Amino acid sequence: MSLLRAFGTVSGLTLVSRVLGLLRDVALASVFGAGGAADAFFAAFRLPNTLRRFTAEGALTQAFVPAYSRARAEGELGAERLAGEVCGVLTGALFLLSAVAMVFAPYVIAVLAPGIAEEELTASLFRVTFPYILPVSLVALFAAMLNARRRFFAGASAPVWLNVCLIAAALWLSPLFAQPVFALAWGVAAGGVAQLLWTVLFLGKAGALPRPRFCFPPSPAVRRMLAKMLQSALAAGATQINLLINLAVASLLAAGSISWLYYADRVMELPAGMLGAALATVALPAFSRAPERAGEMLDGVLRLAVFLALPAAAGMALLSLPLASALFGYGAFGARDAEMTAAALRAYSAGVLGLVLVRPVVACYFARGDAKTPVYAALATLAATQVMNLIFVWGLDMAHAGIALAVGLGACANAGILLAVLVLRGWYAPPPGWGTLAVRIVVGLSAMTVVLHLLTPAAGFWAGAGAWEKGGTLLGCVVAGGAAYFFGAFLCGARAGDFRLALFADDGRDTE
Repeated sequence: MSLLRAFGTVSGLTLVSRVLGLLRDVALASVFGAGGAADAFFAAFRLPNTLRRFTAEGALTQAFVPAYSRARAEGELGAERLAGEVCGVLTGALFLLSAVAMVFAPYVIAVLAPGIAEEELTASLFRVTFPYILPVSLVALFAAMLNARRRFFAGASAPVWLNVCLIAAALWLSPLFAQPVFALAWGVAAGGVAQLLWTVLFLGKAGALPRPRFCFPPSPAVRRMLAKMLQSALAAGATQINLLINLAVASLLAAGSISWLYYADRVMELPAGMLGAALATVALPAFSRAPERAGEMLDGVLRLAVFLALPAAAGMALLSLPLASALFGYGAFGARDAEMTAAALRAYSAGVLGLVLVRPVVACYFARGDAKTPVYAALATLAATQVMNLIFVWGLDMAHAGIALAVGLGACANAGILLAVLVLRGWYAPPPGWGTLAVRIVVGLSAMTVVLHLLTPAAGFWAGAGAWEKGGTLLGCVVAGGAAYFFGAFLCGARAGDFRLALFADDGRDTE
């Protein structure tokens, strides 16, 4: 399977998941609005969701896939034993972690969100949502095993179940609870179990379902993998660590700041998730099989990422208010909430390119056996981001939008540092053609900007229009802006063949 075809499979399924995620957040915004109960749920869910992103999805995948691929090359028996032992270690460690977190929930919330108004409610919601980390981590492990076999469907489609469960919880189950927001917490728990059952089904079909092995101490191979996982957690999770720190900062700002940032982050995750996660998912197995060609394959990944991420970022900035209003501006979510979410969305758009590039670039380092450099870059970025937080949030009085801008610029700095080191080491040498690609992108962005400037209604329209009118207008603007970008780039010579460097040879095994 070519990288481009695999990318299409994963990004297409990720798009379905992200669209369902937006529908989920539309339901949440309409029922719960911003502030109060919504802030409590988002704060309670932040820690398990963050651990999922940079420990389960990021670090586990980055460390496990190369080790599992090598074990498979030596024989399926060794790969089965490795997977079983990792499964046992994960299950035992996360069960204990969940128990401790539930007991000390009030203290955890006091650290994560020291200024939140609904502290007791947040702690109660945290006790329900935190155990989600156990099933979703096993989902990440099982998806990584399938990805190593070039079976991408199950892992890419699993998040759909969380979105379905939360939509059902918000719309139909919440009226059944004395405190309706508890329906969302139990929806998270149900979503974790549903995802686990989904991936188990596909792994069993592939004949690769591991038998958990509870070994203490772990074998040398697993200890090496866990050490790399810890390093990868810091390397791939700089943005997520910043989000945890930023939750504490946002809790000290005006009521609703946590919710505004959450909704803006969800919109930003649509392009960042589709591109960054999809590219990293399909590139890591290819990099691991041929690390000496990782730089060559990375160039095609970078070209595709830049060509698609920049118009997504520009579109988010230009359509920030239409996006916030058309997606969330209903029911309990008022006009002011839409304006505050739009301000955060404009700030987040500055970091879309960095967020997209970080994951495939880190994958290149791990394929080369270097887990330390991404850690150093991540720690430097973490410090720089928090300095920017102080400047933007309080020095320039940007409030919650300053948090979003610091996150975005920090992600760009992280990606830039990692790329610069790759070039200095000779692991990646940009071939000719980048200047031509830049011209095509600039022309396309210029065409898109003009079209959106002419077609987008004024702010008053979004405050007073109905749902169908806002949704149809936004869809028209997105389609017209996207068409203008690709047409402008096409007139300058952009073709699908520009990205063929991202393809890798198919060895005919384990494909879907």
